[in-house]
Amino acid sequence: MTLNDLKIGSRLTIGFAAVLLLMVAMTATGFLCLKATQEAMDTNIGYSKRESLTRDWSARTELNVTRAVAMAKSQGNAGLAGYFDPMIKATSDEINGIQKTLEESITTERGKALFAEVSDKRKAYIDARTKLAGMQKSGDVAGAEALLTQGLLPASAAYLASIQNMAKHQTELAESSLASARSDVTSSEMLLVGLLAAGVAMGIVMGYVITRSITQPIHEAVSVATAIANNDLSKSVQSDRKDELGDLLRELGHMRTSLHQLVSQVRGTTESISTASAEIATGNQDLSVRTEQTASNLQ
Repeated sequence: MTLNDLKIGSRLTIGFAAVLLLMVAMTATGFLCLKATQEAMDTNIGYSKRESLTRDWSARTELNVTRAVAMAKSQGNAGLAGYFDPMIKATSDEINGIQKTLEESITTERGKALFAEVSDKRKAYIDARTKLAGMQKSGDVAGAEALLTQGLLPASAAYLASIQNMAKHQTELAESSLASARSDVTSSEMLLVGLLAAGVAMGIVMGYVITRSITQPIHEAVSVATAIANNDLSKSVQSDRKDELGDLLRELGHMRTSLHQLVSQVRGTTESISTASAEIATGNQDLSVRTEQTASNLQ
């Protein structure tokens, strides 16, 4: 089936439907791209929040380590211990809240492994700090000094290092997510530009094809009608189109044929009348001659 086999209404419907479908595709693509971008932004925000929480965890831990070392260096000063203990407990409660939030939000296997490592290092650090506090209260200054150097400080260093590793991992995830989002935005822009170019090209092609399929037979019909109006019935009209314009051309052809037959009949009738008139005129001349001859003989 060709385009000329379709009715004009169907042809125009197909053209408009194609353009509308492309517009729908562009709109749907834009919506999906925006949705993907929003999801990427939400993911990146989540990574950034976890990174910020991890940094807060590290800062609070450093603060408590500093307090614990200060208490250890004071060699069991009761006043200093009474001053720092509530602060250490309050900060530890804040760290517990951060730890719980991170535990619920971390989803990657690498992140969970790093979180477990931090939890283990924290337990080792807290155990060393608690043991150190007990030695200070019991007055074991030498043991407390040894535990500070060989236990608390290495444990706190390992604890802080594990927190930094987890923070670094969250930073890497945030950067990777941001790079992926940028790449998706670029791909979406290219896709939308491609769809726009395809839409423009389709509109131009379909507009040209549909317009030509309508105007060309109209010009042919006008040419035939002009020839008939100028008494030129020699132009043959044929069309295998199945649309309204094909019907118009075929009807013009039938009209030309009918007029040609009518003109032929009129021409034949005119010739017959001319012949009959000539014969009548000849007969009248012969009758006149005979009349004259008869009159002459009578004289």
